[in-house]
Amino acid sequence: MRADRAAPGAPPWRPCRGTFWYPRPIVAEETNEDVTTASLDLTLAAAGYAESKNARDIVILDMRGLVTYTDYIVVCTGQTPRQTKAIADEVRLQMKNQHGVIARKVEGAREGEWILIDLLDVVVHVFTPEARDFYRLDRLWRDAPREDYVAAAS
Repeated sequence: MRADRAAPGAPPWRPCRGTFWYPRPIVAEETNEDVTTASLDLTLAAAGYAESKNARDIVILDMRGLVTYTDYIVVCTGQTPRQTKAIADEVRLQMKNQHGVIARKVEGAREGEWILIDLLDVVVHVFTPEARDFYRLDRLWRDAPREDYVAAAS
């Protein structure tokens, strides 16, 4: 139910990014900086989970100020469709188990050439090398601040 049509006495709800409306309670202590920090933490975690399955060329694009549907985009490459599926599965599983974040939408998982995982504040794109060269998301969003992901030394 939209916030402007809420029933009397109903808890306050607000829209999430994108076109979906879903219950997200308003928290008085939550600030824009807290949300941004949480988004960045989730982004780095998603990139780390992709890297744990040997994803290559991991790039993080800061989309704040450019689009309203997400804060960050993670773009990475798997060598084969089977590996892209494994990377996507690992990101989804770990985001759910470790952070309680469930993907709102997953596209392309059957074919495995380009898999999109929508985690709302973070969108993860997993490509095969051929698909990444063809679609060139890095170039499409060249106005976005770009950060190459480097795994922390353990």
